[in-house]
Amino acid sequence: MASKFLTCLTALSSVALLPGVSAMRFVSREEWGASAPNGDYTSMGSAQGVKVHYLGPSFSGREHSECGAYMKEIQDMHMSNAAEGWMDIAYNMAVCEHGYVFDGRGKGHRSGANGDTQLNADHYAVLAFLAKEGVTEPTDEQVLGIQDAIAYLRRADAGDEIEGHKDGYSTECPGGALYAMVQDGSLDPGKLYDGGEHTVEEGETLDDLEATYNVPQAYIIEVNDLQSPYNLTAGDKLEIPARGVPLGESSGGGDSSYADFPGTAWFKDEPDSPIVKAMGERLVEEECDKYSSGPATQWSDEDLESYKCWQTKLGFTGADADGWPGESTWDKLKVPSS
Repeated sequence: MASKFLTCLTALSSVALLPGVSAMRFVSREEWGASAPNGDYTSMGSAQGVKVHYLGPSFSGREHSECGAYMKEIQDMHMSNAAEGWMDIAYNMAVCEHGYVFDGRGKGHRSGANGDTQLNADHYAVLAFLAKEGVTEPTDEQVLGIQDAIAYLRRADAGDEIEGHKDGYSTECPGGALYAMVQDGSLDPGKLYDGGEHTVEEGETLDDLEATYNVPQAYIIEVNDLQSPYNLTAGDKLEIPARGVPLGESSGGGDSSYADFPGTAWFKDEPDSPIVKAMGERLVEEECDKYSSGPATQWSDEDLESYKCWQTKLGFTGADADGWPGESTWDKLKVPSS
């Protein structure tokens, strides 16, 4: 599975992978171009686990470069559905054929997908880009991605249950192939290791590390930039990634040495805060200095231009590089906490 997964990675271009100790190919709302919700989320509370979903009648598949736009199509369809009254995409997470996990309503928020208020209160909703006809069988990469999405939600206090949509609601969803995996435990990510450093022992292989830490060896290969044929040398130190943790986060849900993202709206209120100055100092360090006399605590147009430079440096364009901070670009900037 690992070699197939790595072959797939070489063809992907729409989502930049930055170095980091992570075992999850996570696509933020900013990265897939999500519209803001047109209402308030309901807090999830204590979830029993997740419900697994598919798209519905048919899905013909996509190149990965088209998956973000397809996620946006789903959101637009949901938000325009007057009968359902959805204020955002209905699912918490979605997983494409290529193993990438798209943030929907995200962790800590009830979905609108499980069938009724109680079902949405009991379980998160994870969508797979599959359907009844067309693309019906999950790829190996997609199975890994679904496991990652479940691991991510478990780190946000979701329970251990993994069910199909049909287990609480009269529907064929999530289809025969995916539901069989729900039933046989194939989608369970297992015990979650929090990541760290491992010193290679004599004779150890990637298979050994995969079994010891319950992390797919493809992720160990990637974060350590290992080269084929992947022979390990005793005494080498390897980073072991944490399953279900996006880039820019620690397994504990965030690094306390960095400032939490205060929200785009906070910046649009033009705050006077030490966080603004700390952000500006990091932008200068990243060679995105559009300041005439250096960063200050008061938000200004110079902050906007400097942050736009940072977004452009990360590969964003157009409306995604408008200068207003978003969560994914903020996490990658790593602004020190005060």
